[in-house]
Amino acid sequence: MWVANSRKSSGSLAKIQKGYKMGKGLVGKKEITAYVRRSWMTIQRWIIEDSFPARKIDGVWESDTTLVDEWKRAKIKPCQ
Repeated sequence: MWVANSRKSSGSLAKIQKGYKMGKGLVGKKEITAYVRRSWMTIQRWIIEDSFPARKIDGVWESDTTLVDEWKRAKIKPCQ
């Protein structure tokens, strides 16, 4: 998985390093965009501006379904 190769540390990566169970790996732009159902341009913006959980490893974009789902849940704010 991409986490083992990543040198950056974030909250999500720290969870994984402590035995957090990974979801299905998403490899390549097509798999990531299909899972998220957004354009690659939108996902790139999220990576830069909103810490979307994807990294480019050896020229290939990789992510994980569990991390993406957690990221989405964190972005949803309840109505009051």
